[in-house]
Amino acid sequence: MRQFIFISAILVFTTNIFSQNSTELKLEKVFVKGCGCSVYLPPYTPPFDLAYSEDSSQIYTTEYSGDDNYYFGVIAVKLAEPIGDNVQEKELLITRYLDFIKTLFEIHSSTGYVKGQTLDSKPNVVGVIDSWQDKQGYKYSVQSWTDGNKIGVLYIAGPGEYPNQSVRDLFLNGFDFD
Repeated sequence: MRQFIFISAILVFTTNIFSQNSTELKLEKVFVKGCGCSVYLPPYTPPFDLAYSEDSSQIYTTEYSGDDNYYFGVIAVKLAEPIGDNVQEKELLITRYLDFIKTLFEIHSSTGYVKGQTLDSKPNVVGVIDSWQDKQGYKYSVQSWTDGNKIGVLYIAGPGEYPNQSVRDLFLNGFDFD
């Protein structure tokens, strides 16, 4: 997982110059050009930044911040070397990547990984969910998916649980492998 360490740090520096109240958001489907995936994002989300890991995996990142202190973040990784269809290997890849992200975000506590998430429409996709809290008290809802070729990590961070459940669910469950 060291291959993602340097490049993933770029997520920390992603910012948004547009603001709106994110509890009233209308999400729109956005294709991550070059990655082969899509996600639902708020309008005015900055374009994805592209960086490369040490093994040449492509890492796309963006983060939207509303004026109500909620952040919607996406990390999409196109793996240079796919890992295959083994469910345990996919879950291990996700959890190691999430462990690294937790160190970047200075996560203080975690509820623990819930493995075994699946997509009915894509039987080869494996998911892991978790909830975090950082040392400043921000709470994170995190959903991650992989098909063995790509990884998607989506999070909503804010002062509490995101108040609009339909927006939260669409965002966290809206990652798709095109």
